[in-house]
Amino acid sequence: MKRLEEVQNKLELVSNWPQDKGLETLLLNSQANFACLTGGGEYYVYIVDAGGVAYLLVTPHHAYLPTNNIEARRLQDEVVAGLPFEAVTWPWHQPGQAKEKVSCLGNPTKAVSDLGSLGLPPVSHRFNELRYTLLPSEIERYRCLGKEAAQAVESARLSAIPGNTELNVAAALADLCQRHKTSCRW
Repeated sequence: MKRLEEVQNKLELVSNWPQDKGLETLLLNSQANFACLTGGGEYYVYIVDAGGVAYLLVTPHHAYLPTNNIEARRLQDEVVAGLPFEAVTWPWHQPGQAKEKVSCLGNPTKAVSDLGSLGLPPVSHRFNELRYTLLPSEIERYRCLGKEAAQAVESARLSAIPGNTELNVAAALADLCQRHKTSCRW
């Protein structure tokens, strides 16, 4: 299964979910939901943030990528290239415009957000169930990542020497994981 096909399958699931709940619009900002819906896309600046520098806004008939004007090109070129997400931007120095832009794309009275972003009510925890069943392409990537994680742990273990702190070993492991994760992508 190609990435575009995977994303289209997920968009169909996600766009139908709000309708089943009497809603029309779903705003996603969590790293987990962003990665899931984009077939593994990473859009964060800081890995420890719950959300990233953009949103995914899904309505029954459209998928948008709301973000500030500085991040839009990078995200379109590096993260969602070839995927059906239409960028919607606002000036980076006017973050308050995010809410206004998103409100124009869907009815805010019939919208929810996974992180309660932009003042929207939080989505039900049941939304996460959409991520519980993996597609064959996701299972393949998961297995690849598992293999690479095991190799990284083994390399970090073998390179550890007496006197290394736990933080030193953890940093080495993080570095190895970061370097190798690209081979499991599309």
